[in-house]
Amino acid sequence: EREELEPMLIANPETIEEGLQVIAHQYPTDSGPLDILAVDTEGTLVIIELKNEAAEGHLDQGLRYYDWCRQNIAWLANAHTSKARINPDASPRLILLAPSFTDTVRRIAKYVEIELQLFEYHALETEKGEKGLICTEIDFGQPPEPPSIPTIDKKLDYFQDAKVRELFRAVLSELQQRGIEVKPINGL
Repeated sequence: EREELEPMLIANPETIEEGLQVIAHQYPTDSGPLDILAVDTEGTLVIIELKNEAAEGHLDQGLRYYDWCRQNIAWLANAHTSKARINPDASPRLILLAPSFTDTVRRIAKYVEIELQLFEYHALETEKGEKGLICTEIDFGQPPEPPSIPTIDKKLDYFQDAKVRELFRAVLSELQQRGIEVKPINGL
């Protein structure tokens, strides 16, 4: 349950990342309380947004917290000097943590141009009633390359024989004169 998840991560932030230090939780922002605010070993501010189920708005909510932290990073660095050293010149990182992620979140995450990580967690309980978490980073991939849009000139380059190339141009011209739209397609 959510009530158990946050305290477990606050007590054991190394389940997400070695050297991660929690500096605040349920931190007030203009978008509501940020779940966990932490600092990594490099002094980079880390925003951690938790969910106990896959949610379409998970990424959106995390980005709102990221935006607030980015705008207030100098203030946060000064306000938390007793807990950790935050590098105000480093862009924050965003970590989303949930038992799973929707296809939409995974698909959109590819296009987010900030340091973003998705972690799935699995809750465990021993026979003695001890509870723990295993967190695994999810690879959501890179955005695909935009498709190359073929041109007539590129298609003409395919023909090595000059006579065949001229015949092709003549056929294209004839088709266009008859009002037939001529456009190249992918492939040959």
